[in-house]
Amino acid sequence: MIFEKSEIIEKNINLDFIIKQIFTDEPSPVNSIIIKFNNDHTKKLFENLLELFTQGLSILSNKEIISLIDSIDFFSDSNITQINKYFNSFSFCVNYKSISIDDFEKYKRCFTDSSVNYIENNITLKDILNYKYITSDTLEDYRFNITNNENKIIYILWFTPREC
Repeated sequence: MIFEKSEIIEKNINLDFIIKQIFTDEPSPVNSIIIKFNNDHTKKLFENLLELFTQGLSILSNKEIISLIDSIDFFSDSNITQINKYFNSFSFCVNYKSISIDDFEKYKRCFTDSSVNYIENNITLKDILNYKYITSDTLEDYRFNITNNENKIIYILWFTPREC
């Protein structure tokens, strides 16, 4: 299955169609689906992948997920492993980590308050920055944070190209 940018535009194939084609059946083999996004802007690629993730999760969970924030109940190792199989079929990996809200806030404060000494290695600067302010050409630098206030956890989601 190949979805090229020119075909998507010429045949008016939208992202919803591609999402349904990918997520309504079992995952396809690794690297078997080619989707050619407009890679001129890494931020736009990241946003497209977020949309694929959100809508794919909605299809797989049989629940309507309007935004990624609504998907918080579906963040588990098994659900991410499942959706990762679909992403692997079009040569991407879904990555995430969970961090306590307290650690996350403490890490943010260490930049503005010299009395805060933070040593935790699991959090990086790109984890706390809003992806809309990132200008990097590296997809992995773009992160999306989802807060689960009930469990006091922040999930940090990012994508990487799958190594063939």
